[in-house]
Amino acid sequence: MCGGWCAGLKLQGATYSDNKLSLSHTISTELPLTALHWAKLTDVEKLTTTVTLPVYLNFTRADLIFTVDLEISGHEDARRFYERGVALLCAE
Repeated sequence: MCGGWCAGLKLQGATYSDNKLSLSHTISTELPLTALHWAKLTDVEKLTTTVTLPVYLNFTRADLIFTVDLEISGHEDARRFYERGVALLCAE
């Protein structure tokens, strides 16, 4: 497994606390120093309680860098994250 640290990530439309994603009415939340790890998962290993979010270069959302799978809070419906356009941004 490989990865690294990322500073200055912004999460739009949601908050991330206790390793779980929740919908939010705030426009943007700055994440603390974040560890990213790349791992190959089979379809069986992917949890039904996760959503795949895009990570964009900036707020224009013109340049997709990669996607991340994040676990959602138990009371959340995964479809709502996609409907609201929740995403991570690397820069303003």
